[in-house]
Amino acid sequence: MTDREEWTRLAEAATPGPWKYVENESRYSRSATTVWGSAGPGYGAIADTHNLGSSRVEQPANAAFIAAARTAVPALLASEAQALARAEKAEGENVRLREALIKARKKLLNTALMTFPLEAQAYESVAFIDAALKEPSDAQ
Repeated sequence: MTDREEWTRLAEAATPGPWKYVENESRYSRSATTVWGSAGPGYGAIADTHNLGSSRVEQPANAAFIAAARTAVPALLASEAQALARAEKAEGENVRLREALIKARKKLLNTALMTFPLEAQAYESVAFIDAALKEPSDAQ
């Protein structure tokens, strides 16, 4: 299973969002902040951040991150999926255009061999097509 599949599975299994967090006012509370589901405080805590082992100052930032991740992770996964689909489409278009250039090059060479006065111009065009067909790693 890929990370993307695992993150999608985890997001789909989690309590629906958005999530909110609330700082606990009592300085004697072991819980510095509580992350709540979309119904808000008092309706099913998602997570508590505790003062044990870390600074009370860090806890609101931790809780804010946990709460934001509930909606951010699915949004980022969707954005990544769209970007991958666009890249795949662009790759297909690249292959199509490359094949068209190769056909045009062959046709141009055949024309150049049959029409002597245009030969130099045709060969210049073939050289231009050859340069366009080079892979980026070939050009270095």
